[in-house]
Amino acid sequence: MASIFLVVYSIFFFDGTKYGTPGLGGAFVTTLTPILTFVLLVSFFGKKLFKKDIFALILGAIGVTTILNLWSFKLEDILVISNLYFIYASIAWSFLTITNSKLKSIDHIVFTFYLYIFTTIIGFFITPFESGNIFTFDWIFWLNFIIISVASTTFATSIYFVAITKIGANEASSFIFLVPFNAIFLSWVFLDEPIYITTIVGTILTIFAVSILNNVKIFKTNNK
Repeated sequence: MASIFLVVYSIFFFDGTKYGTPGLGGAFVTTLTPILTFVLLVSFFGKKLFKKDIFALILGAIGVTTILNLWSFKLEDILVISNLYFIYASIAWSFLTITNSKLKSIDHIVFTFYLYIFTTIIGFFITPFESGNIFTFDWIFWLNFIIISVASTTFATSIYFVAITKIGANEASSFIFLVPFNAIFLSWVFLDEPIYITTIVGTILTIFAVSILNNVKIFKTNNK
């Protein structure tokens, strides 16, 4: 099930960047995934609903849209039907997060290994391979391929899956709110892209949101 959700997520996300508005992908996915995960946990898995959680999710959503300057996009770009791919991707990732959180009897790294094996097998049978022989592609393709495979998948995603089982699906997914800032920060480091005041303000809001969702001591209340 986890492999299927991962394949579905990948297909929808890449289709969204290809046919939809790529710049909005970060906003849709990073905003919706923690919210949808929380809603699914409350609706189907008996998670208690606290006001602080709702406030934190709203605060995180505002923070992400502020970081990405969502209001700078034209309405017709936001309402492109192909942007639904990003919403579908968020739903798939939420189910993937919840599925992984139910692991109890297997080592997390071992499970991740099998997850990628089955994902590769499923992907092989549904991939049309219309682009030809990948061994003829240029070094830019291979650089991106290696970075995504090693840094994003093998390292980052594996650590995320481990975190899910350690701190819970809702708490782990809340850290996705921080993804836009990290992307913008790395763009500043490597591509000399500017960091605007909205980036700083949005980042502060998302950090507060993650702190509240993860019950950092300074935010602890009676949860009522």
